[in-house]
Amino acid sequence: MVEMLIAVTVLGTVTAMAMPNVSSAVRQRRVIAAAATLSSDIESAFSLAARQRRPIRVSYHTASGEVRIADRASGTVFRRRPLGASSEYRLSATSMSPGVVDVFPGGVASAPFSFSLTNGAYQRQVTVTRAGLTRVTS
Repeated sequence: MVEMLIAVTVLGTVTAMAMPNVSSAVRQRRVIAAAATLSSDIESAFSLAARQRRPIRVSYHTASGEVRIADRASGTVFRRRPLGASSEYRLSATSMSPGVVDVFPGGVASAPFSFSLTNGAYQRQVTVTRAGLTRVTS
């Protein structure tokens, strides 16, 4: 019984020491996953504009904490990507600059744009050129 109590105490101590490292790694993985997913969504917005032969609007809605890819004329939303604290990524801060960009069927956006994704001390920047080339940097 004493041996089992000692083993449980040692296991609890080791777990308590490892928790901050695990928590930090989880935050970092969430930011990396959100950046990769967002990059893929942006690429699909460019291909969607070409397939639909209509301009597509990419926007970030601060109130809901989500990126929306929608038809510019009708407003029909093709894709929503929640990035806020209540999403699977649980990001503490997200921003898009500029807030709204149109992607035209010819494969060109109205302006280059970028997203900043933050969770704790970890941050990733997703930058997109007018031609649709996406780049994820830390």
